[in-house]
Amino acid sequence: MEAAREKGENPTYISNWNNMHILKGKSMWINEAAEIKGKKMNEEYEKAKQQVAESSGTPLDQVTLPIPQQLEIMTVELGVAKGKRIRGLGSSLRVESSHSGGVASSFATQQKVEELQGTVGELKGTVSELQGTVGKLLDVIEWMRTHDGPLPSHIGVPSSHVGDSPCDDDQGNSGGSRNVYEDLNDIGNSH
Repeated sequence: MEAAREKGENPTYISNWNNMHILKGKSMWINEAAEIKGKKMNEEYEKAKQQVAESSGTPLDQVTLPIPQQLEIMTVELGVAKGKRIRGLGSSLRVESSHSGGVASSFATQQKVEELQGTVGELKGTVSELQGTVGKLLDVIEWMRTHDGPLPSHIGVPSSHVGDSPCDDDQGNSGGSRNVYEDLNDIGNSH
C-alpha cells in the first residue's frame, strides 16, 4: 500500500487484497474463490461509498471509506480466524468482533447512517432558513445605504428571528428586549 501511496494513488485495504490475489502481468485472479470474494468486496465497498456520497453530498470519486468500515466489509466476506484477525490479511490487522459477527456491526452502521442522514436533512433546512434571513438583512442594509429616515415596514427580517441575539445592546438591554427593527430604525434615524 505504501508503494501505491508514493505513486499518488489512494489504495484501500480491499483494493490491496484484490491486487495480492491477481496474477501479475496476466490480470487473472489466482483462483475462482478469490475472484468471487474480491468482486463481492468491491461491490459492497462501492455500495457503501454510494451511501456516504448521497448522505453527505460529496462527489462519489472523492469518497473513501474509513478503515474500520473497509475492514468490516472484509470481515463479512473473508471471515475472522483465531485471534480476531481477518482471514487472508496476516496477523497485524485485528478486529473487534461481537458474538453475532459482522451482522451486528453492519446493523449498527446502517442505523448510524440513517441517523446522520436525518441530521444532514435538518441542517440543510436550517441553512436554507439562515440564507433567507441573511438575504433579507442584506436588503435592509442596502436600503439603509441609499435612504434616510425610518425603515419602511415592508422591508425587514421575519419576526421569528427578531431579537434572537444573546448579547446586550449599547443601552444595556439584553437580547430579546429590543428588536432588530428598532435597532435598524435607530441607525437609520442617526443620519
